[in-house]
Amino acid sequence: HNNIVPGVAIATAIMPPLCTVGYGIATMQTAFIWGAFYLFLINCIFICLSALVFARYLKLPKREYPDEAHKRKVNRFITAIIIVITSPAIYLAFTFVGQNNFNQNAELFIERVFIEEGYVVIHQEVDYSRTDSSIEVAFLAQRFSNEEIEAFSARLPDFDLVNTKLVVRQNSFSLTEEEWTSVLNDIQSDDEKVATLEN
Repeated sequence: HNNIVPGVAIATAIMPPLCTVGYGIATMQTAFIWGAFYLFLINCIFICLSALVFARYLKLPKREYPDEAHKRKVNRFITAIIIVITSPAIYLAFTFVGQNNFNQNAELFIERVFIEEGYVVIHQEVDYSRTDSSIEVAFLAQRFSNEEIEAFSARLPDFDLVNTKLVVRQNSFSLTEEEWTSVLNDIQSDDEKVATLEN
């Protein structure tokens, strides 16, 4: 029974990131290597912390330090490691939440401002940045004046899309071959869009 907890920790928190690191090395994908190795470090740190908390809860015997100064030095070293390891994770978590909220707001903006008004959107691309985001859309048949585009852009703050630029690609035939292939695949099951395209 003493090996159950370490076994579960190794199987669920240690091995998957290490396997991903191995896959990244085999395929020479540095994003896989660093991301998985960072996850491995975080898991190791917090497994150690949870073991420390559990040991103190059970009031297990603690290691005695030679003096109080040495104890403070060890505690500072452990605290520094925790801060260095967890700071990027906290930053990435905030970035992920911000990007997720932006994507949801952008989808809502496109739905309310364009689709519900009867415009046929054939291409949309959302690019998130904390300081300079953009929403790019293209339409099947509609063309807009600069005043109309400015009016659309003025509605961005209503959807919490601050520091966001709206890009309207007026000429649908400026889409790349890959974008057109994606468009045609998307509209095959949409009778309204097929009729509009035929017209």
